[in-house]
Amino acid sequence: MVYRYTESDLLKFPQKYQRTPFEGIEFINNYKNSRRVILEDIKSKIDVGEISDEIRILSLELDKKSEGDNILTKEFLLKCLSQKEKNDEIDNLINKLLKKFEINKKIFSEYDFRKNKQSEDFEDMQNYILFALICTTKFHNTKNLKFLNTLLKLNDIICSRINSITTSSERSLVFHVLSFELSYIEELLKMKIE
Repeated sequence: MVYRYTESDLLKFPQKYQRTPFEGIEFINNYKNSRRVILEDIKSKIDVGEISDEIRILSLELDKKSEGDNILTKEFLLKCLSQKEKNDEIDNLINKLLKKFEINKKIFSEYDFRKNKQSEDFEDMQNYILFALICTTKFHNTKNLKFLNTLLKLNDIICSRINSITTSSERSLVFHVLSFELSYIEELLKMKIE
């Protein structure tokens, strides 16, 4: 058995994860092995950098700024990752983005939450990587499983498109989000066993 959720491009062929039966320990082992293969591949090709350094690099590369009611997703996600203090408005927008993602398994490049609209572009992998990093932080801080659930789906998409992720900064962040995800799953499995 293979971990089937990353076998095809999940942006072209979205997985809804509805009514998915639990496939036992073999499924969990296949999932972990598929993630480890990607981690090993990344580590063999680049020197994995610190998260804060990679965020700084991506922030410097940001080429557009939000105007009006529209939110440029990449700018917003980078701002979230740079913030040090709790901000209810940002938390509210993160939850809106999470709900939008859960509905169609896509992150669009631009949103207008007031008009419930978004752009048509959803293929920028940086947005998925940055949102996955936010979900790791949110899960770590809150232990709210909705963030882990979304993280798993985001990482499935990222893994299904790993060959389209080419910059060292992006690959380094993918290494971190996959590592965090695996450690969270290992923790949950230990709690279940004990």
